[in-house]
Amino acid sequence: MVPDPTAAAVFSADMVVGFCVHGNLASTRLGALTPRVVGVFQQARAHGIRHFVLVQDAHHPRTFVPCARQVHARAFFDAEMLVVLPEESACQPYCDGLIGEDVTTFLLTHVRPGMTFIDVGANVGYFTLLAAHLVQPSGSVHAFEPAPQTFSLLQRNTYGKPNITVHQQALWSSRTTLAFYDYGPQYSVLNSLRQHRLVQEAQIRLRQAYEVECLPLDAYCAECHLVPDFIKLDAESAEPHILRGSAHTIAQHKPIIALEVWDDSSRNSRDDLAFLLDHGYAAFEYQAGEITPHRLKERYDYTNILLVHPQRGRGLEAV
Repeated sequence: MVPDPTAAAVFSADMVVGFCVHGNLASTRLGALTPRVVGVFQQARAHGIRHFVLVQDAHHPRTFVPCARQVHARAFFDAEMLVVLPEESACQPYCDGLIGEDVTTFLLTHVRPGMTFIDVGANVGYFTLLAAHLVQPSGSVHAFEPAPQTFSLLQRNTYGKPNITVHQQALWSSRTTLAFYDYGPQYSVLNSLRQHRLVQEAQIRLRQAYEVECLPLDAYCAECHLVPDFIKLDAESAEPHILRGSAHTIAQHKPIIALEVWDDSSRNSRDDLAFLLDHGYAAFEYQAGEITPHRLKERYDYTNILLVHPQRGRGLEAV
């Protein structure tokens, strides 16, 4: 790649905490951080960047608000999409061409041509586009994203894809109107009907709150005469309500489900998994490049769990 003489990469890092080797500030994270930082510089150079700016201790880490910038990213399945840097879910496709190795693997191993795919919490559309690529023209993808700015990018990224339908709505347990918390494009993955625990821990400022239209997935599927084969569910702690609003669809059609789990004051993910296990599902996780059976835990940090019903007719023994 020919370097762009005007391009520059800006990095912000806590160099004291991250790289101090001796003394009271010595970091146990040194070994983990160093290769990641080196990797970022290598990726930037691979994209033709030759100028680097390192912001050192220029702000309090809990009050810094990064400047958002839209850039083009190309996914590994050759789809181009607009993303907003430095939002975390944008950095991954921009540098590596994918988001979430676990959920990406779930889709690659279980989504097939002709399927109907539901993307709940679509954000700017990475999984929407991947699913559309996998189901091919004979299948369909239905994506839900309530945040206006994020939905605008979702529309742009999916424009001209006839097998994708996008909705600026939220899913819930019933038809209603609820307050939605929007933290801006820099933190769009935290936008939610519930206050995300990271917002409180990192003291991220609320950009705006507004009302959004909500509906249960059962109602949507009934109105559109859909039989979903796969549901990707990532709704920042709203998952328990969405699952309850999908109870009929789950019992009737037994779709494969990729479920984000993450415990906070408003959610016990074990309850959500138990709800699906009571419907006959088996739970799987992604570890060290493999999909393996998952054993229920009392508490969950952030991860994604794959749930497959035996009646789907395809086990995971060979995966």
